[in-house]
Amino acid sequence: MFEIDLTKYLKRGYKFDKVNDIKINGKNYIFKLLPRDESYNHNFDHFYNDLIINEICKKIGIDCCNIYLAKYKKRYGTLVENYKTIGNAKYINGAAILREYFDYLERNHLISECLDEPSNYPLNDNYREFIIKKMNNLETIWDALSYHYRNLPDSKRNEVVEKIMDELTTRYSLDYLVLQSDRNARNWEIIETKDDAYLTPLFDNELSFWFEFYAPELKADINNKLKFSSELEKYLSFSSEYFKEKFIQLYNILTPEFLENTIKQLEMKNDFAFPVMYKKELLENYNKYYNNVANIFNKIENKR
Repeated sequence: MFEIDLTKYLKRGYKFDKVNDIKINGKNYIFKLLPRDESYNHNFDHFYNDLIINEICKKIGIDCCNIYLAKYKKRYGTLVENYKTIGNAKYINGAAILREYFDYLERNHLISECLDEPSNYPLNDNYREFIIKKMNNLETIWDALSYHYRNLPDSKRNEVVEKIMDELTTRYSLDYLVLQSDRNARNWEIIETKDDAYLTPLFDNELSFWFEFYAPELKADINNKLKFSSELEKYLSFSSEYFKEKFIQLYNILTPEFLENTIKQLEMKNDFAFPVMYKKELLENYNKYYNNVANIFNKIENKR
């Protein structure tokens, strides 16, 4: 756990609940204040969720933006490390890549490829944003990346796109299993260097474990109207054996026991206790959800 001094930052006018550009050992961080235990309510779940997802990613080998528990005087908070450390690199988020592809489709009168059903709506700015939001799915992203890297030699383009999509699909699977509801196109990003391109570390995992309101922003394909159960059915039914097996392997790792042990290890490592009610509700709800996913597996098998 980091012990930090916010005095000089507070003098600059930063609000106490969030301080940007904290420098520690040559690295930049954002500090976010955690609530006091006695003031716990569900509005603060996202703080705890972010810590837990970060720890899960470390344990299963998914590159994730580093988050640390920190303490200022008697108050706890999180330090989020700035991953943008490669000086000559270009950072481009998914929204920019999808908008570039949308512009290409619009110029060539191919917008219907981004819709799951015909539409008579006028193509105004609001409807453009609606379509681009729908484009945040694995199927369309693959096409958008192929267009974005169209000037690379075929072999290099295929290598880069397949590498990015392999990792993005792993993150899609993780998001589904931990009910992450905010993987919009601005919440995945690519680092482009002179010789390579790859996803940045995973970030913004605060809206995980949304058991009652789960509505994933990153979808499997263009049909964005599917319920979460149908979404998984469709993904597993039409994915290759490679991606299907990756999802099942991740499911077998992320058991309720794994989640409970992760929380215990976080508490021991940081000498910090998550609110009792938060842990109780999280573990009970995750156990139910985990069993629901198993039922979806069984449903798919019975259809074969």
